[in-house]
Amino acid sequence: MNKLLENESLKDFVLASLKGIAMLCDHKKVEQIVLNVDNEIIDLGNSNFLPKERKELVLKLLTLRLNKLKEIYSQYK
Repeated sequence: MNKLLENESLKDFVLASLKGIAMLCDHKKVEQIVLNVDNEIIDLGNSNFLPKERKELVLKLLTLRLNKLKEIYSQYK
């Protein structure tokens, strides 16, 4: 991301994208999506679902990535 921001022709586009991420993505929304991603499959009786531990790992990784993107954006605004 930092390399993209060094390119003056891309900088405005990248910052606008980061602003959108910073404004629209919050932890509660992401958590709700990840933890409920397979509810419909379970409701249909399919036993192929994500274990709780995997959902928690995905949530942690997404949270770390989103926080990093927000941090990068805050350096440029």
